[in-house]
Amino acid sequence: MNANTQTNTDMDNAKMATTKGRSHDFGVDEFKVDDFISPEPLPQQPQQVAIAKEHERGYGQLSKNQLSKKQETELIRYNHISYLLYLLSFFTFGITSLVAVFMNYSQRREADGTWLATHFDWQIKTFWYSLIITIVAFSISLFGAGSIVGWLISIISSQPSPRIGMGAVLFFMLATFIFFFNALWYLYRIIKGWIALADGRPV
Repeated sequence: MNANTQTNTDMDNAKMATTKGRSHDFGVDEFKVDDFISPEPLPQQPQQVAIAKEHERGYGQLSKNQLSKKQETELIRYNHISYLLYLLSFFTFGITSLVAVFMNYSQRREADGTWLATHFDWQIKTFWYSLIITIVAFSISLFGAGSIVGWLISIISSQPSPRIGMGAVLFFMLATFIFFFNALWYLYRIIKGWIALADGRPV
């Protein structure tokens, strides 16, 4: 009986050794859990990074005031109208922009703390900066007009001054350039803001 027991024990030991050897042959003992887990997070795609930054810059910082769906829809429609009025100011000598900026100031508080507040501020800044640039350009054109008057007076007095005439031309060229730049800049800001509003995002 002891011989049978010894034989069975030897057979069991042989099987365990064989199993262990096979496991080692396939490298089972060398695998670890950490080998299947990446120690570093996978890199984000550029588009995902851009969306995350946009969310952090826009909606993430402008969530203090929560608007109802109806209020948000009304303010979006309101901004569409004001953007249209700013655009029409090219054909009304700026009169509709006065109406638009009044609309911006009257409803700005309603959008405080939301993404729509950026559109109100964007339009208000566009109006004032454009107005300041227009005043500068108009002042330069007045200097040009004064130079022309002085040049005409010098001709009448039989003492023409080419420098005065050249100065008048330069003043008018500078004023024209500023007017043209202001119109393009104004149009760019209106289009950019209006596109952002149509996309439902801050500007």
